[in-house]
Amino acid sequence: MNIVIVDNDQAILRSLGLLMDSKGHDTTVFADPRGALLHVSRGNPVDVLLLDYSMPEMNGDKLLAMLKPKLARGCRIIMMSAHNDLRHQLDLEHLGIGALLGKPIEYSELEDALTAQSGGMG
Repeated sequence: MNIVIVDNDQAILRSLGLLMDSKGHDTTVFADPRGALLHVSRGNPVDVLLLDYSMPEMNGDKLLAMLKPKLARGCRIIMMSAHNDLRHQLDLEHLGIGALLGKPIEYSELEDALTAQSGGMG
């Protein structure tokens, strides 16, 4: 799977990137949302987009709105957030978010989100 991870927290990027790579995924990480936008705009394949909601440059929902037209049909979108009330603030279905994971990320929840068949942009 081609996984793109966007989070301004370098420790999270490093740990999730290493974890996904160890599971055999092709993982690309970005601390800056603009880098992810450029990556996707260049036509690089993305099967899973894993992005943080709260970033200083641009919130995850704004980045998602910019990325969505460029993502392939069927791309799985997983949002991460340390904000417990985010589920009530965002229309996950309308945004095409297949899963919302709380931080710190539990690997079992991430694995479930990666393998779920429903949701996303499919």
